[in-house]
Amino acid sequence: IPLEGFSQDSRIDPVMPLFRILLVEDFEPFRRFVRSALQARSDFKVVGEAADGLEAAQKAKQLQPDLILMDIGLPKLNGIAAAEQIRILAPHAKLLFISLESSPTAVREAFHVGGYGYIHKMQAESDLLPAIEAVLAGKQFVSSDLEFSGDTRGRCRHEVQFYSDDMLVVESAAALIPGALKAEGGAIVLADPS
Repeated sequence: IPLEGFSQDSRIDPVMPLFRILLVEDFEPFRRFVRSALQARSDFKVVGEAADGLEAAQKAKQLQPDLILMDIGLPKLNGIAAAEQIRILAPHAKLLFISLESSPTAVREAFHVGGYGYIHKMQAESDLLPAIEAVLAGKQFVSSDLEFSGDTRGRCRHEVQFYSDDMLVVESAAALIPGALKAEGGAIVLADPS
């Protein structure tokens, strides 16, 4: 018997889990497109949005989402560097990258930092929901127009980051170095005396 004022179709299925999603994208029109696609599903809830990598790390720590949809080309801290911090700050969140970058190196790097999937933005309309479903089920997903061999081992990485604030350098190094050491790697930080 339907509840008064509700049709059976408008009630939320009590058995269906609700997945909490953090959306990280600096281009507002694309962020709006993704948000709209997610809001069409009753089992997805956008719990936060960020427009840069630093904000993404802060919100991931605060919100502890189930899934983080992450662009790579972000201001302040790129998506790869932000993902390294997020792996420490929100270790249970699954990372799904979504980017215009289509090089095999970028895809490999996204998986190397803990990503479960990689969507090429040019395929977002068809790949977004299948990718989310795959990643939430613990499977890997890569857009069909991208090359990915699945091997992320044995890769050296060099990264240059520039900061306008000394505290950002300290916070970034404190978040990134433990991840490198846990992965049985090493870390060298070169900085000026200040």
